[in-house]
Amino acid sequence: MNYNSRRHQYPVNVRLLYALLVPTLLISMGSFAYAAWTSQVTTFATLNAADPDIEILNCWVQQYNGQGYSLFFTTETVTFSDLALFPGWTITIITQIHNTAGSYAVEINATLYYSYDGITWTQTNETELLTLFRIIYTDGFYWNPGTDGTWCTPDDEPFLPGDELWPCESVYKIETLYFDAQDHPELQDTQFHIMVKITATYPQT
Repeated sequence: MNYNSRRHQYPVNVRLLYALLVPTLLISMGSFAYAAWTSQVTTFATLNAADPDIEILNCWVQQYNGQGYSLFFTTETVTFSDLALFPGWTITIITQIHNTAGSYAVEINATLYYSYDGITWTQTNETELLTLFRIIYTDGFYWNPGTDGTWCTPDDEPFLPGDELWPCESVYKIETLYFDAQDHPELQDTQFHIMVKITATYPQT
């Protein structure tokens, strides 16, 4: 496995690990004062290509309104971190996933989980994430940014359920997280993890 990496450094002191097939978001809530949170955000992902051979070709932050982050990725992992989480904080991360599985096409799916300790995981959905942690999570897979050549615009071409990713093709996973905690000071001093498990499987037909 090729472990060549690309690195982008931004003003930040803590690093976050974000990997391909199991992205995990760890949020540690800090103090609340004057409607501002001080916190640390950490995302993890682990490539788990059992039969299909899938790798990360690229990863970047497309949209961000915070004060500074660190981003690092290899063919199997992505590392991101942010020290200042506040109500209205948002980030959009795009990851390019590539199929190198010989002559086989694969289907790609994603499942959400949460954990309080990073060990025991519970399957969840976007509605429960908002209820429990005030995180608005949206994601999707896309073939390309459409005719305008710009991501996160209405003409992005979606990778739909049932679409197949053939060898030497790439698909892009777009994830956006928004912290909607302005009126929820009870979240301070809590810690939780969010995991998005991406599975690549052979089509049934």
